[in-house]
Amino acid sequence: MEEIASSVRSLAVVILVNIALGVYHKIGHQHVAWSWKKFFQGILKAILISGAFLGLAYVFEGSDLSGTGITPKIIITAAIVLYAVKGCKNLAAVLGVSMENKS
Repeated sequence: MEEIASSVRSLAVVILVNIALGVYHKIGHQHVAWSWKKFFQGILKAILISGAFLGLAYVFEGSDLSGTGITPKIIITAAIVLYAVKGCKNLAAVLGVSMENKS
């Protein structure tokens, strides 16, 4: 559980970075009007997603489901990667870098 607790700090940082870059891009570059409602909806969404990942990590740690190959560390790392990718997309948008999806 200590491993999960230490990863929570990284998760919190990457979520805050994503939120800050998203807000900056929307307001500074797309000139979208500030909306407290959308801001709090985004915060709530981040809390719910983070809580879901933490809850799943707790369940997997307490249930000894290591035979499935899924560990609490993998779950928390997946949450960190999810928000890091979102943050990178927002950073690319702020910097004006276009991203291409290859299908």
